[in-house]
Amino acid sequence: MPTYKGITLSLRSAAHDTAPLLEFPPPPHHAHAVAVEDAAAATAAVYVLASPGLAFWIAYHVKPPVPPEARFFVFKLFMEGRHVVSWGVGEEEGWRGTTMFGLFEESAWKGGVEKRAFAFGGRGMGAGEDHESRVLEVRVLRARARVRVQREMSGLGETEVGKKGAGGIDLVNAGRLKKENPKRFYKFALIDSLRTPYATFRYYYRSEEQLQTLGVIARTPVSDDGSDEEPAIDSGNGFTDLDLSFISRRSEDGPSSGTEPYATAVPESPPPVAPERLEMAVSSNYVHPEAENPCPGSAIEDAAVRFGHVGISPVPESPRTPSPCDESPQKKPSAMSSLWGPPQGPRIAMGNSGDVPVVVPDSSTKGSVAEAAVVEAVAGGDWLQRTPSPDRSIYRDFDSPAPAAYAAAASLLTGIVAASSLTPPVLPLTVRTPYMSTWLNNARDEPWSKWPMFWTGDEIGFSLLAAVPDTHTVYPLLGRPHDSLDPSGHGEGYNVSRAIYKGSKYDASTTNLTYAIPPPSHEHEPLELVLSFLSPITPTSTLRQSIPASYVSVHVKGTFNIDVYIDVNGQWVSGHREARIVWDFSHSALDEKHRFKTFKVTREEELLFTENRFGGNAQAEWGSLYFTAPSDVRHECGTSAILRQRFSATGTLENEVDSEYRSIMDEEPVFAFAKSFKLSGNSSTKASTDQVVFTLAHIQDPVVQFASARGLTYMRPLWKSWFGDVEQLLTYHYLDFENAVTLAANYSAQLELDAYESGSENYVDIVALSARQVMGATSFSGTPEEPLIFLKEISSNGNSQTVDVIFPAWPFFLYTNPRWGAWLLEPLIEHMNSGQYPNKYSMHDLGAHFPNLTGHADGNDEYMPVEECGDMLIMGLSLVNSLTYGSSASSQSVWSTMGSAEWDEDALNPFALTTSEYQGIEHIDNTWGGSTKGGKQAQKWLSKSYNLWKQWSGYLVEFSLEPHNQLSTDDFAGWLALHSNLALKGIVGIKAMSELAATLGNEADAKYYQNVSDVYIDKWQEFAISRDGSHAKLAYDWYGSWTTIYSLYADALLCFHPTITNTSTSTTAHHEEDSDVLSHQKGDIQAPLHPNPDTHRKHHTDLPGTRKPITKDFIPHHIYEIQSRWYGYVMQKFGLPLDSRHLYTKSDWEFEAAAVTSEKVRGDILDRVATWLNDTVTDRPFTDLYETEGEGGFPNPFFFARPVVGGHFAFLALERACGGTGMKPFKAWEE
Repeated sequence: MPTYKGITLSLRSAAHDTAPLLEFPPPPHHAHAVAVEDAAAATAAVYVLASPGLAFWIAYHVKPPVPPEARFFVFKLFMEGRHVVSWGVGEEEGWRGTTMFGLFEESAWKGGVEKRAFAFGGRGMGAGEDHESRVLEVRVLRARARVRVQREMSGLGETEVGKKGAGGIDLVNAGRLKKENPKRFYKFALIDSLRTPYATFRYYYRSEEQLQTLGVIARTPVSDDGSDEEPAIDSGNGFTDLDLSFISRRSEDGPSSGTEPYATAVPESPPPVAPERLEMAVSSNYVHPEAENPCPGSAIEDAAVRFGHVGISPVPESPRTPSPCDESPQKKPSAMSSLWGPPQGPRIAMGNSGDVPVVVPDSSTKGSVAEAAVVEAVAGGDWLQRTPSPDRSIYRDFDSPAPAAYAAAASLLTGIVAASSLTPPVLPLTVRTPYMSTWLNNARDEPWSKWPMFWTGDEIGFSLLAAVPDTHTVYPLLGRPHDSLDPSGHGEGYNVSRAIYKGSKYDASTTNLTYAIPPPSHEHEPLELVLSFLSPITPTSTLRQSIPASYVSVHVKGTFNIDVYIDVNGQWVSGHREARIVWDFSHSALDEKHRFKTFKVTREEELLFTENRFGGNAQAEWGSLYFTAPSDVRHECGTSAILRQRFSATGTLENEVDSEYRSIMDEEPVFAFAKSFKLSGNSSTKASTDQVVFTLAHIQDPVVQFASARGLTYMRPLWKSWFGDVEQLLTYHYLDFENAVTLAANYSAQLELDAYESGSENYVDIVALSARQVMGATSFSGTPEEPLIFLKEISSNGNSQTVDVIFPAWPFFLYTNPRWGAWLLEPLIEHMNSGQYPNKYSMHDLGAHFPNLTGHADGNDEYMPVEECGDMLIMGLSLVNSLTYGSSASSQSVWSTMGSAEWDEDALNPFALTTSEYQGIEHIDNTWGGSTKGGKQAQKWLSKSYNLWKQWSGYLVEFSLEPHNQLSTDDFAGWLALHSNLALKGIVGIKAMSELAATLGNEADAKYYQNVSDVYIDKWQEFAISRDGSHAKLAYDWYGSWTTIYSLYADALLCFHPTITNTSTSTTAHHEEDSDVLSHQKGDIQAPLHPNPDTHRKHHTDLPGTRKPITKDFIPHHIYEIQSRWYGYVMQKFGLPLDSRHLYTKSDWEFEAAAVTSEKVRGDILDRVATWLNDTVTDRPFTDLYETEGEGGFPNPFFFARPVVGGHFAFLALERACGGTGMKPFKAWEE
């Protein structure tokens, strides 16, 4: 690399192990008169070998002694003569650093800052092309002083490069800058001007073919037999003039693999994967353009400088920045416009985005203000870990059907998943049940950096590779299959390299990982490959939701052929690595035309209802994995290393099955498929598309044992009511891909719309991340006549059907499908109603450890009597309210109103599951409640267990106002007497009982519980509120304490607060004009599934029983107001602490508390939780218990992957409560 005037610059890449790119001096008698050194022009120039898609950065070093007049140096980068970025360096920075990307204001992020990295685009690099303008230039200016100033930056599209592009270089979206990262901005007093800089460095970047044409390097000789000899690159004109001493194995500018002779071979295939990521300490700087001169005539220039340690890794590409013509991400998103189509809005091409902006005008006058400088580096991390692009309108279009229905589904699947703004540490992949729960580990890094994991953090064998046959290059995509390949990166018949990871996107059901695969030659653009993991949430179809299976699909778009390999191992069926497994392979008929291939993997000795609990990973030791693919793929079962090496060398498998059964890690048997995509054709410019779908199912039968009313029962899975055997189930599931995609996309699209309006774009991501986690703790069982859902308290202690775990998850079920909530409560009610639990209060759980729901006949379950009674009563009334609506607009869940309105009034179970074909899709659930039907269902359900509800209420009357020493749901915080929030929950529970009694027409009971609750709430204010009236105390007798009063949420959710809800539970059934497409609901139109007009009557419908309109606030409104203000006072870095005892918080209670605060406080809590999600050092699925200060880590205990994150849906459930008016008044609160 050139060293000129004591300044050394080099272009470096992680793909080259951070070594400098190959550089060559110009040949003698060069046509453009390029010279290595031009003293008259103070210029140094070299040619550099560029590969399309190769990401790079600039390393610089000013070698002492520095000219005495220069206290600083300012560097300005130009591409094709257009200014891109500037940065500064001085003694404080050690006169060295790296520039990796620029910073730009991004309006789509509401004042956020986006980062743009550098990558060669490949345009104009053909053998017959030589664009003289393909030059990267760095001008160096001396400065005598600098002054720190406020940040001033422009948007990318406002700059010259943003408008005209950077020629052959792409400015790749590298995600957003973290809010907390320190940024320093300076004005520099310049000594030199842009017209006469102190020094200029020029890099003429060319392809290998162009360098050969120009005579810069020698052409590859051809042997007598016509085959190419080992290619060698030699400038032939001497390169020793250039100072190479700047390269060292581990210099401060970045570790390299050593100084490589420039006459060494340069393979056409991309470089191998480095064995380890190399870390470097750098000062990475970026200068921003266009600042006004605050001091006319002074030699001042704006600059922003950040310093930090940056881990170097390949640069992610991402879709282009939206143009001004694109729909702004800040505009209200639209729901899907039809059942089968993608969201309406602009389409954005899938391939390399081409010219992407950045620029600014420069002043060439000596001593003037040239521009603002911004210098950037990510402190303590890897900038690649940031998920790119804030654009939520991206729609990817695959046009090659195979078959047509699958292509339509694939297009919808990859298109509906909008770009995600938050970057959690872990992402869901196949998350379906407590035992089918596979996650992307270290999701901020490349997906091949670690193996996927079970929710506990234990590795799961799940890997994918892609191979380009034209270059014999293999790329790891998921997991660490490359650990089985040659560690040098050059195996027999293959090279190992890195794809360009473009980032992840996710919605409620889907996680998409996108890659760019480097092309085999300059005639091709990089191929785009998307891995899509679909665990569909289908609130309109319980049958589909009950199937413990997920889809994994691969979508490719490009102009060259590619092969894809996928495998799984025995860790899916046992947590014991030494467990012996057996397997089988079948080739079955899907229908008359199609067949599919399936691997079945099972523990040889299944241990029924047993987890690897004491092994620490809680995986099931019974059940089988079914791994299915279409018949046109190749298959093989055998030793992992052998299969992966064979695929890497040949791109295929042998269609053989190893017959030697053994333990999971004994010559690790894997079960693999390989698919070849033939995309090359007559044209190298028109991209072809293709896709393949695999399915993974974890089948258990029975699923749990349950102490039901008829005794201990082995419970079979719900899906068995429709399918006689597993083969029928797998066939249905595979062929149902299109419908599953459609129904899941329907839910995700509406959820995104509602969450955006309720909170923000951050809230969209938070609830999307939470949805699969909630359902991943459930297992559907029973029959359509008696459906049940069993739930595991994941990670905290493994209890079964824990009441105070169902309770925080409850907002998710109210918003998504209230009938699922009813089926969660039913096992508890059946068990206690049959007399198997001896205490007068509600039980804590149905079994000490899932899947053994054997009850607590001795009554010695965890002691939370007030907690559990209050929880059950609050959930019971909210369930009744969800049944009693009169129009689709006033329904608790929009999906309740879809499907057939038919129901069997004489059925023993009012919550029996009935399905029918609806709008061309079979197995759509009938409507939930509504009109007269809903009232009758509510009465029938309550009447069966009324004595139980009354028993719990009696306990609360006796013990809730002044709770004795006991646990609350926050049991990790310890026992506490006179707990203010716990007492309030019990009092709200008593109030709920008055409404339940009125629903059945039990007027005496209703009046009694109403009177008790009215007296108690007045007493509670006297006991619980601080002496100065500013907030609620943690405990009545704990002066100086405070707590989050999240029980206020239940008061609002049950419509006990007309100041907020502006309606009453009895008026929710009043008639409204109701269109066929839900035109009254939030966000304008839902549309994908239309409610049946017969479901909704346009006449007045009363609630059952004697319930009357609630016209007075149960809890005075000033309690809401003082708590809202107080939360603003005690807020911490990452959110609202639970109470004054600790700085940790519970995210579920944060959202319930936030839902009943002012819009300002609610937004503040939401933003802080979003910041935590981006920055937390936790390394497990979404934890609900974390520290609000420091690094946002686990406080101990360690909670993660728990279904309580359903509480994040608190805003959404409340907005649809009380006839859809549950949060309207909060919009107007002022503080």
